[in-house]
Amino acid sequence: MSWKPTVIPKGFVLVIDTREQQPLFTDTKIQCVKKCLKDGDYSILGMEEQVTVERKKISDLVTYIINYGKGRKTTKQKLERLSAMIWAGLIIEASTQKLSGKIAYQRKHRITKETVRGFRASCEVKYGIPTFNSANRKELERWILDRLVRVYRGK
Repeated sequence: MSWKPTVIPKGFVLVIDTREQQPLFTDTKIQCVKKCLKDGDYSILGMEEQVTVERKKISDLVTYIINYGKGRKTTKQKLERLSAMIWAGLIIEASTQKLSGKIAYQRKHRITKETVRGFRASCEVKYGIPTFNSANRKELERWILDRLVRVYRGK
């Protein structure tokens, strides 16, 4: 399926965290700047402390979930900070099949597909942080842009 491109409003500048090792939006005409973000990996210039998208690869997600399950303050505090923002989202760079199949470190850390599902539900219900997953980088970019542009427009 082919989607129309997101219409980028005048003045919209996408912020990409400087610590992103394999950032999205590398082959785009969207105006981007690199900047160290306190939370998240993508934001809007001028709204960096109010709007963010956190990106996790599956190995990062496993660590995030383990820390959350053990009651580690770092993950819970981060989710609480994201929850307090005007808008925050979580994207997972992995296919649904991979998330619902055998996950790395499953035996060592007891991460199951139900654990992932429960964590995502907690993000969405307890913290109000929508989640999205895809192995397709263009789909991830579109999901981010559709939401950040809506926030930027105030809708």
